[in-house]
Amino acid sequence: MHQINYPFIFEIDQTYRLNHHQLYKVALSLSVCWCATLTLQLADYKLNEQPTSSAVYSIGLLLIFAFFFLNPCDFIYKTVRVQILKTLEQIIIAPFGLVRFRHFFLTDILCSLVSVLQ
Repeated sequence: MHQINYPFIFEIDQTYRLNHHQLYKVALSLSVCWCATLTLQLADYKLNEQPTSSAVYSIGLLLIFAFFFLNPCDFIYKTVRVQILKTLEQIIIAPFGLVRFRHFFLTDILCSLVSVLQ
């Protein structure tokens, strides 16, 4: 079996890497937020005669995710979040800057998600 050096290919900082337990913690936190929002939306729909628009709950969930992702405090792995934000910034200025494999790969993922998010 061939060993692929993903940190080298994606130019990830070798001094700081997340292990699978840390990734599970982040995924669980965001899943709990999503489930709570969904539960609130369903309860509002079933219990009220004039339910709130579902867009309010979707926007609220996006704001929660943005808070977790853009928070400048050093919790939920700030180093990794800063690396992702720098990569997104370099993707935005890609026509005027250097494009590396990680920029191309993340851009491909984001373009593939367009139809799912619509």
